[in-house]
Amino acid sequence: IGSKLMLKIITIPLITELISNSKVVTTVSKSVGAELKDNYCLDRLKIIGNGVDVEKFIPSLNQEGYLLYVGRLSYGKGLNDLLESAMQICKQYDLKLFIVGKGELEKSLKNLVKSENLEKYVKFLGRIEQEELVKIYQNASIFVFPSHYEGFPTVVLEAMSSGLPVVASDISAHKDFIEDGVNGFLVKKGSPVEITEKIILLNNNQNLRNQIGANARKTVEEKFTWDIISDRYERIYLNLKG
Repeated sequence: IGSKLMLKIITIPLITELISNSKVVTTVSKSVGAELKDNYCLDRLKIIGNGVDVEKFIPSLNQEGYLLYVGRLSYGKGLNDLLESAMQICKQYDLKLFIVGKGELEKSLKNLVKSENLEKYVKFLGRIEQEELVKIYQNASIFVFPSHYEGFPTVVLEAMSSGLPVVASDISAHKDFIEDGVNGFLVKKGSPVEITEKIILLNNNQNLRNQIGANARKTVEEKFTWDIISDRYERIYLNLKG
């Protein structure tokens, strides 16, 4: 059965049934909530957010100074935008870009890097274990996440918890927790030019990197620890029981 047909005859009716029998539906972001409201006429909705382990993903002073992307290498992630930006800045500023993850675009992305003679600068690390991923975050200087659609990307929270300044697309999911120019930068979706501008701005100003990174860490500590997220769920559950 094709994926679209499967969605129509199985997934949507199942979700509709589950929602109709639920007193409250929770979701991770306003953007996902909006989709649920539009598709299922849902009004019993609570936005919870997502969480990150702030004891594990912690800042470090031992940065190696590379750009970092973590996520699937798939359509809709803005990876061509990222590589187009890399073509403009990696050689000029002697910056490396580490790409963590696997996906259907891996081969074509590697071919693009090779054709542009960027193999010295762009490194594909594949899937890595969480313990190593923590170090990868800590040693980076800027996290770039130009995705065209997300529900609530945990990898961005992990980067922020690690004290990294984030350059992310201005999609709804990112606006839930990134305040442009305060704890990260939001750039127009699909705009390599804006990605490049913000990377150069951060790369040339260590004080700005440090301030944005510190604000990012504070945002996670105040709103997105697992203790905070679990408390939100507990309050909902207790209100239902009461």
